[in-house]
Amino acid sequence: EGGGGGGIVLPARGSSASSAPRVSPPTHVFAMPVPVASVAASAKADENDAVVLVVRDLASVASQYPGVAAAAAVDAKFASRVSVVPEAGVAGGRVIVSCTGPLTRDFDDPRCISTAAKAGITAAISAGSVRPVVHVAADLSGLEGEYGRATLLAAAGAFDGTYATLQTREARGEATAEPIETLSFFFEGVGEAEAADAVAKATAVELGRRVARDICSGDPERMAPPKAAEYVEAAFAGLPNVTVTVEGDLPTIEKDYPLLASVCRASRKVPRHHPRVVTVTYTPAGGATKSTTIVGKGVTYDTGGADIKAGGIMAGMKRDKGGAAAAAGFLRTVAELQPEGGSYTALLGFVRNSVGTECYVGDEIITGHAGRSVLVVNTDAEGRMVMADLLSVARKNATEAVAAGTLPADAFHLLTCATLTGHAVVAMGTYPIAIDNAVAASRGATGTARAIQAAAHVVGDPFEVSTLRPEDYAFVASKHPSYDVLQCNTAPSSRTPRGHQFPMAFLVMASGLSDHGRASDVPLAYTHLDIAGAASRGDVASGYETGSPVLGLAAHFLGI
Repeated sequence: EGGGGGGIVLPARGSSASSAPRVSPPTHVFAMPVPVASVAASAKADENDAVVLVVRDLASVASQYPGVAAAAAVDAKFASRVSVVPEAGVAGGRVIVSCTGPLTRDFDDPRCISTAAKAGITAAISAGSVRPVVHVAADLSGLEGEYGRATLLAAAGAFDGTYATLQTREARGEATAEPIETLSFFFEGVGEAEAADAVAKATAVELGRRVARDICSGDPERMAPPKAAEYVEAAFAGLPNVTVTVEGDLPTIEKDYPLLASVCRASRKVPRHHPRVVTVTYTPAGGATKSTTIVGKGVTYDTGGADIKAGGIMAGMKRDKGGAAAAAGFLRTVAELQPEGGSYTALLGFVRNSVGTECYVGDEIITGHAGRSVLVVNTDAEGRMVMADLLSVARKNATEAVAAGTLPADAFHLLTCATLTGHAVVAMGTYPIAIDNAVAASRGATGTARAIQAAAHVVGDPFEVSTLRPEDYAFVASKHPSYDVLQCNTAPSSRTPRGHQFPMAFLVMASGLSDHGRASDVPLAYTHLDIAGAASRGDVASGYETGSPVLGLAAHFLGI
């Protein structure tokens, strides 16, 4: 993809290894442009061409913006929509006003701030601004408690408003697709150090969310498995303390990841759709005392396989790689912030669930990486097949490290992240869902899932929490001695009771984590994230990608 538009373009720099055959690169080289961000001392700087005012109560800024006050005085609905107002004496002679609302209603939450900032930037772009300054009013920047992260919320929302998808940038050119050149922030009443910290963290988050959105939004050919792997390699190239490895050898994948390989069996005849297993690892320079591994489902297109997605429900299935996209994005934020003390790994399974003479079918019994045999019931339940092998690899890595005395068992946390079930959308709508195993549920005062929920809420990337129950394990338990684990049932998850919980039980059983519960010698914490409703918004075919839950994960694991 092309550079330009005045943004920061990350150079092609890199430490990566690959056993995969190379495919022809796209027209543009991968880059992740983020507008140059800075902290401003006021909203009057000559280098800016517009003010984006993010404010709770317009009365609090009436003396600073008399033009805004006059406009509000003659329009009872002024605060309920984004408006462009001429204003003498400020940057660009205009103010784009975007109000958060009172933040006192029962349904208000921190997203009111990030949503207002995003809406303001979107309006600024429409108004022709390329160098706006975002003024976060003192009635927001001075808040505490639930709204105490107003500076980060506003900065993250503003960055969000600058984004255009990878293919839009490639088709139209960077300067046209993302016209914002510089993005300044004036956090009224906030010290310079705190302001700079908020902008730095928001920039790191935006880099991660851009990776997530670029991968998730890429169409089935633009972001086919080999090209998705190339994108990840380029996104991390040259970053300190980061390694990227890519496995693309088909015999190796079939041997080491048999469940994953079964899903992409029909794609073997099409080299440009061949699978890739990508490992991204961040290891701090000073060594690690804890280890977090996130497994991402990267189904670059899901036809449903032999159980074909018929009746128009295949549209939008390019986004079935949203879990791997989010995992890669989170690692990109980690790499930018370079945290001390913890190592972070993303295991990404990029496959295409194609349909054809070679596709896997129901009634097959396939033995996975963990040595557990799985009875296939529905080929459209492919995501759990892809992740089970990778989760087994993560389990094996953790147990071997414990056996070697490298780290104790309680230093490890394993996660899976996937756009996994329609049931998650029916149950929780657009919110990601976190579910703990018993070990993770005993971590800290509330368990990991609740801790993620609490941290993610205050930064505007909220989670819901579900619970794994005995019935979920019973659902996937073997019903016949010919196999160990039942993949699923024949009904859609959206019409199955506990349809987003029992797939986690499958992952526990099929990966071998069932041997590492709280009563075992090596108990391993595991949290499953179903982001089916959170990865995108709008129409299934023409909606947009969110980058969630990169921000929420960064809030919990990195303490941003």
